[in-house]
Amino acid sequence: MTFPSLHGIDHAGYTVPDLTAAVDFFVAHFGARLIFEDGPFQGSGREMTERLDVDPAAILKLAMLRIGDKNLELHEWSTSTQAGPAALSDIDGHHLAFYVDDIVAAYEYASHLADVRVLRGPNDVAEEAPVAGQLWFYLVTPWGMHVEITNCGTNDFYAGRVGAGMALPERHILE
Repeated sequence: MTFPSLHGIDHAGYTVPDLTAAVDFFVAHFGARLIFEDGPFQGSGREMTERLDVDPAAILKLAMLRIGDKNLELHEWSTSTQAGPAALSDIDGHHLAFYVDDIVAAYEYASHLADVRVLRGPNDVAEEAPVAGQLWFYLVTPWGMHVEITNCGTNDFYAGRVGAGMALPERHILE
């Protein structure tokens, strides 16, 4: 059984240390469109803990971005209990992945971004992998968020492989 009337994923949310800088980064480099900003929100008593499982004194500002046909929510929290960025290998470690048509051009572009650390790539996967033909690399944003840039490598999007069951990426170029 699943949640009644479930449609799918509405958005993904990530916490950033500076909301304005993160919005500007995604707008400038990923074609994001700012839909709205909201907050600050601060609860009374234990409201923030009961609603969001955070420090009761936490204050939240947020922004909703649209990138292609996906929504990305960014949170900036003010709280004394905040920890630094999680490593990919940490429990609840995470990354955000973007699909590109030209992985080499994307790697070159990323390599010239100020304050962005680009990890080795583009990398491929094993021939027996469910997504054989995939090419990918990671970059780390100025605030420590891991972002993957990926490409199928062929026009058949993993045809004949288990990976062909994945949702297809949005196919229009963002402007």
